[in-house]
Amino acid sequence: MPYREVSLEAHDLDLVAVEDATDQDTVTIASVAGSNPMSFFCRSLLTLGLAAGVALPLQAASAAAPAGAAKVSNARMLQSMGFAPNASNVYMDQHASRAAASESTAQPETTPTTGVDYNAISAKEFIGRVDTTGTQWRYDGGPACCVDLSRVGTEQFADAQFEVPTGARLDFFRYWAFDNNPANLAFFVFEVCQPGFAAGAPVINTIVNTSTIGVPGNTTGLVTLNRPVNNQTCTYLARVRFDAASPTLALQKVRLQFTR
Repeated sequence: MPYREVSLEAHDLDLVAVEDATDQDTVTIASVAGSNPMSFFCRSLLTLGLAAGVALPLQAASAAAPAGAAKVSNARMLQSMGFAPNASNVYMDQHASRAAASESTAQPETTPTTGVDYNAISAKEFIGRVDTTGTQWRYDGGPACCVDLSRVGTEQFADAQFEVPTGARLDFFRYWAFDNNPANLAFFVFEVCQPGFAAGAPVINTIVNTSTIGVPGNTTGLVTLNRPVNNQTCTYLARVRFDAASPTLALQKVRLQFTR
């Protein structure tokens, strides 16, 4: 059912929301009073509004828990991923730590409509999860001066946003780093979802969870994915945890490989 949004003053009405649940003809009606019936005036107003194609503000809704994922309730695990120890909206996909034996080495399509493609994020695009001041980070870690990102301050986590096309399938995640330190770098990718056409708290599903191991110097790691991209309700966030503040532990880049 086509409609347009307008601003309405509710005043003394107990009406909260009219939601076009199917983008066609079905609507859901709620009231502030909960179990109190709406007045004849309110019902008449709704009837007139719907007939005129008016959409009223939507009531807050909750995003569903991700399929195939378990809720993360362990406080230490939540903190290790950069969340509050009492966070209640973080999930772990069952394949988040799945290692890959190999990945496709196909060249990306020159016309980005079908086939294999990539989205890479350089270390320069990452910002601190909380503190983004110049005293927290520097771009001279590792062997590549002024390119690799290393931690200086107390903030352990840095974030960046992936940009992937709707309808694509995520196939692989790969990281590049410099690790000549007993401490490690940990890598996460979060699928952060909210209701598509209503207010609601974010639900965070961890689809990648991996880390460097030992002191290999320049290193790379790979995780297999098999996940459709849903840009209507979700975003895709990369996070890196630096377990030490040292130029011998540095992020170089991360990349998603996808097929469309």
